[in-house]
Amino acid sequence: MYKDPDGKGKYLDLDPTLELRAKRAKSRYTTSKRYIDSYFTYTWRWAYKAYSLSTSDRAAHIKNWQSNISVGIIRAFIDIMVATLSERPITYTVTWLNELGRKNKDYILHALTVTADATGFHNEVRKALKEGLKTGMFAFRVGMLPDTDQETIISMLDPEHPEEINYDVALSNFPYAKTCDVFSIFPDFGTGPLQYVTERGVNSIETFQEAFSALIKSEDNISPFKDLIPVLANNASRANFEDFWIVKYQIYQDINYECYVNDSFIKQNPHSLQTPDSQGTHDLDIEANIGNVEWLQTVDRHEIVVHMNGYPVYIGKNPHGFIPYVIASTQDKDKHVGCEGVPYLIRGPAQIIDTHVNTYIDGVRVVANPAYTYPKWAFLDTNQLRDMPPGAMIAIEAGGGNDPIKRIDKWSVSDFNIYPIMLDVCRQIIGVSEYNSGIAARERTAAGSLAVTQSSQKRLSPFLEAFVSVISQVANMKLKMMRMFWTDEMYKAAADITPEDEANGIETFSNKDLIGVVNISLELDGMFSAIEDLKWRKLLELFNQMAGRNLIKENELAREIVRSYGLSVERLVPQDAPEVTTEPVTPLALEAPTDAIANGQDIAALTSPQPNYWNEGQGPQ
Repeated sequence: MYKDPDGKGKYLDLDPTLELRAKRAKSRYTTSKRYIDSYFTYTWRWAYKAYSLSTSDRAAHIKNWQSNISVGIIRAFIDIMVATLSERPITYTVTWLNELGRKNKDYILHALTVTADATGFHNEVRKALKEGLKTGMFAFRVGMLPDTDQETIISMLDPEHPEEINYDVALSNFPYAKTCDVFSIFPDFGTGPLQYVTERGVNSIETFQEAFSALIKSEDNISPFKDLIPVLANNASRANFEDFWIVKYQIYQDINYECYVNDSFIKQNPHSLQTPDSQGTHDLDIEANIGNVEWLQTVDRHEIVVHMNGYPVYIGKNPHGFIPYVIASTQDKDKHVGCEGVPYLIRGPAQIIDTHVNTYIDGVRVVANPAYTYPKWAFLDTNQLRDMPPGAMIAIEAGGGNDPIKRIDKWSVSDFNIYPIMLDVCRQIIGVSEYNSGIAARERTAAGSLAVTQSSQKRLSPFLEAFVSVISQVANMKLKMMRMFWTDEMYKAAADITPEDEANGIETFSNKDLIGVVNISLELDGMFSAIEDLKWRKLLELFNQMAGRNLIKENELAREIVRSYGLSVERLVPQDAPEVTTEPVTPLALEAPTDAIANGQDIAALTSPQPNYWNEGQGPQ
């Protein structure tokens, strides 16, 4: 039953088949939500609190006078890892598996690269990395940007011949991928291929219609509620406006309240502001949610059901033929839901660091402001004693003995620094080396640093494997959508247009150029920038050790070093650079001095002949 604009109740019955399909979709959502709430939701909430330096949970278990700060170890490690893994844009690799794939692999690679750049996919990857490191879960929604209306302008470049120009106001008909909030995604909680997923949101009716109008108005929609959207938007009795991700904002609300109560201006002007409610939310406020609707989109491989305020406004087939979501645990790519992010993995050491730092601060406070005992008969201003500066004198009544006032030393300040110990434990757990952290590493050579960094990469391998699997699935879905919807000719990227193209006509391609069996993956080493940085350092060390010994082609090695920097070899290294002679040279039979060996001198430098820098008849090079 629903109410019409006049407030009268009306009934609209679904036939048994449609009712069963709508109830099945709703049941999938409630089952998944119950499971996630039982195992993951509050771990995710705690992770967000830890990342945002919230101390509200600890405040409930300590005394008012005790220190309560967060060192921010968890946030530091997450930010370091995000910066390390996203410093360079992702680079796809396309491997062909049949003849059509071999023929079209360059087109496929080009289309994926262009659409990623145009739709801001690299930024979404960065967001997904941060969310995955926080919560232990990756979640993407893949779709196609809708066709946009064209606008018309009159060009007056030639005043005598005004020209009418039509153009698209926004990018359209491009595949995109958006990072989903973990609090808004409710997938099946099994292993293997994703069977279904429900996405939930609370938005204005205008936002809902903009997102779902094309689907609801399609011929595939067999729901009798599809024409009642404006009416059902005001029927909020079945809607739940609870803000599942309120923790994101409540953290800052709590910290703002802490700053409020300690603000000197507020204390001097108590009527300047009203005391904020640190626990107040507006998610269930009827007036605050006027014009909002709750929507649920449940998708499986064959069907989509969209509920708005509890009413199924779309029941029909899935036009994609696949589930346009990619969801996976960061520690196990075969699982869809997980919580083993950085906060979960280093929770213990991080709490030890915070406890140690706060205990140290408490100890300093107690030592600086000790407690005292004094006899009841003594005439003593206790406030004067509490605020007594060094060298102060206080008068008391006589007769109290030699030591009427006694200091209580119940606390001592330990100089034991547990911080670096726990920091090393955190690095070992999550696989962040000193080199990745941007601090002075113990390894000074490129080879040693590379070995340490590669070791940390191995520790990160479960996370990296899951991430590569997710991005590869996203790329394959975008390729499927381009094959389905790119029925018109698409221009190549402007970067590929040469003067010859302009002279001969710009080459285009369509979905027929994207067919073929291919495998799409990522260049992981290129993404892991520390590996690449250390590779050129190792090449540079090799060049410095081998230069001038007639053992290598120095110009070729120089080109490789320049190439590893990402610079133009053609511009920086002359193509006609002469080769260093590499004829076999008989080493001199010299015995290396014992003291030279003891002093760590290079034996090769002592036993190799001096290089010949002369070409016949040309003088020194």
